[in-house]
Amino acid sequence: MRTRYNQNFINSVKKLGGDWNGKEWVVPEAVQDKLDQLLQKWFGGERIAVRITAKDRIAESRGAVSFAGFTVARAWSRDSGAKLGDDVAMLEGAIASGGSTKNWLTVVTGGSVFVMSDFPKAVFDKLKHSEKWEFEIYTPDEDSDADEEIEA
Repeated sequence: MRTRYNQNFINSVKKLGGDWNGKEWVVPEAVQDKLDQLLQKWFGGERIAVRITAKDRIAESRGAVSFAGFTVARAWSRDSGAKLGDDVAMLEGAIASGGSTKNWLTVVTGGSVFVMSDFPKAVFDKLKHSEKWEFEIYTPDEDSDADEEIEA
């Protein structure tokens, strides 16, 4: 099974004695059923779109900015710039890289708004509170600016 990156899933697999062999996670046979449960929790079931808004500037040192373990944006060095995670769209705001050569950052500006599509509803239903993010189920605005006429 191919999945998108989720740090929470990885942490849980490691607790099961999981080891990444370069292609897939391998766990002891005795806990294979637990791995199946983790896959269902993080990647199975109904999918929704989630709108997230950064409450303030978010800067992660030498790693990705994430929401519920899923990558929102990621840089690879101070000068690399940042890229959006899989199934993420930015509606407002900015992402960037920064910091120093040795201690680079992935940065999301405060007030930045993202839509994460293909988000597991079971994970969303368990979210309680976030210090960094405001979040809600995303429903596209019927009166969006996309249909506005453009003056020549």
